[in-house]
Amino acid sequence: LPWWAGDGTGDQFYRMMYDIYDETTEQTVRIELNPLKEERERELTRQWFAGFSEHLKEKGWFDKAVVYLWDEPGYKPIPTILELSTFIKSVDPDYKILLTEWPLDVLYPAVDIFCTHVVNLRDPHLPVMRKAQKAGKELWWYSCDDPYPSPTYTIPHDALILRVMGWSNWKYDLPGRVYFTFTWDREEDPFTTPGLGGEGNGLLVYPMQDGKPVISIRLEMHRDGIEDYEYLAILRREIASAADRGVDAPLIADATDLLTIPADIVSRADAYTADPQVIEAHRAIIARMIETLKARR
Repeated sequence: LPWWAGDGTGDQFYRMMYDIYDETTEQTVRIELNPLKEERERELTRQWFAGFSEHLKEKGWFDKAVVYLWDEPGYKPIPTILELSTFIKSVDPDYKILLTEWPLDVLYPAVDIFCTHVVNLRDPHLPVMRKAQKAGKELWWYSCDDPYPSPTYTIPHDALILRVMGWSNWKYDLPGRVYFTFTWDREEDPFTTPGLGGEGNGLLVYPMQDGKPVISIRLEMHRDGIEDYEYLAILRREIASAADRGVDAPLIADATDLLTIPADIVSRADAYTADPQVIEAHRAIIARMIETLKARR
């Protein structure tokens, strides 16, 4: 949703100011959607969230919506985050609250989706992540301007890294990923100084004067990684279906083994293949197994 409250530098309540068109007066008015202020602001914010919820549900988009409440908050704003989340949930308890933060116990009441930084994708951290998942929390991950070999979206490095990210999502059981923008828009010419730092960070879709977007190779690799992830998801569904049909156990076991990401594709979030053929070969094996399971009716 186009509403958030702050980032690692502190609250960003000025971002809660909106210019809206008032149909009753036919005038544009500025309002503040801050539920921590006076009753007028609270009521306006309540109406806004309620209206957004109704609109998204009518369109069938609500299950894809999240409230990105605070970016990299740290500890200091936790009381404010708890208060804001309580308010939003009072409008519609089905709203999903996302925070780019480690899954701290104190934040459990406020957060539905913890989006952790890529540096936390390490085996010693997995017990805390699994604890949060068992408590019903969804876990995602993100990287932003991180130095290679951490997964990066920047141009100087292999575009294949963006495809490998999909395999990392599966390896660590993280169904989502956050990236701050695909269309970095500043005064610089995006074809000579692309994105943040001139290295393509934040710019996966280039603008053209005729209004048509230009898709980067990096975005195509990002798409391929999502499709690789979906192959694994399809395989998992077919395994469950085959087991229900009584397909022989050895085949089920062989198929289940394919759900574990080989170390030659991803061994750690910052240790992965640079060879696309390694990925293509394993994806082909998964595809054949999907077809084999489907044929065992």
